[in-house]
Amino acid sequence: MVSVPPEEEFVLFCKNCAQIEFVTMLSIAHEFSNANWEDVADEIKDPESCASWLIAMRAFEAVYDKTSQAPGEDLTKTPTEL
Repeated sequence: MVSVPPEEEFVLFCKNCAQIEFVTMLSIAHEFSNANWEDVADEIKDPESCASWLIAMRAFEAVYDKTSQAPGEDLTKTPTEL
């Protein structure tokens, strides 16, 4: 059975649907193999930059892709087993 969203959600979706964008991203392997690490180091030093968050998210994704678990989800494994 298909559930129908509440009317407010439908109205909000219709109001904002013109803002929908399709975003493609490079693979983690491609980003790391083609990274300019000097630029990354400079960005990390900048307190206004989100580079450290990007690196943290990419690290999370890499662990999840490899183990199908979020980091810290299985605390019985040692770091070398991850």
